[in-house]
Amino acid sequence: VKMPEDRGWERGFHAHQETGRSRVRRDAYERIYEDPEYSGMRKNRELDMKEKIVLPASIDALYEAVLFVTGQMTDQGLGGCEAVELAVEEIFVNIVCYAYPEGKGEVEISCGLDGRDFVMTFADQGVPFDPTAYPKPDLEAPAGERPIGGLGIYLVCQYMDSVSYKREGSRNLLTVRKCMKER
Repeated sequence: VKMPEDRGWERGFHAHQETGRSRVRRDAYERIYEDPEYSGMRKNRELDMKEKIVLPASIDALYEAVLFVTGQMTDQGLGGCEAVELAVEEIFVNIVCYAYPEGKGEVEISCGLDGRDFVMTFADQGVPFDPTAYPKPDLEAPAGERPIGGLGIYLVCQYMDSVSYKREGSRNLLTVRKCMKER
């Protein structure tokens, strides 16, 4: 898969390959980047700029999730941020893969500025799961010997300034913050 130069996905994609991440995640990358209309759609598509979007918990909605968040950043006068895009991808795909083992569900993404912080909250009604409590991966072990799982949320925690989780009623709420110094 040839990755465009202007996207931050390449690092995440290769990290998943090295750690044996699921085929579902690689399929999403292939679908996005092999689509001949992708780059044109990314540049020309008009988004309904709103602070919240509800999407099906489906790998097919990953593209829409990333477009929504990056569109909100643009609407707020912020430049692109690869760390934010990586966080959206990791969190959204984890919800798709693990939150709804019994069937279909939805992911609600809300985002905006809080002072100098760009804040995103991901909400789902799936299986209760606190990703911040997941053990840190053993980065010293060779990639082929590491157990699958945990590297994505580790990367999110490394690239974001704050990651917090709470269970509110039947909803998982994961909130991430990134300080946008140039504002």
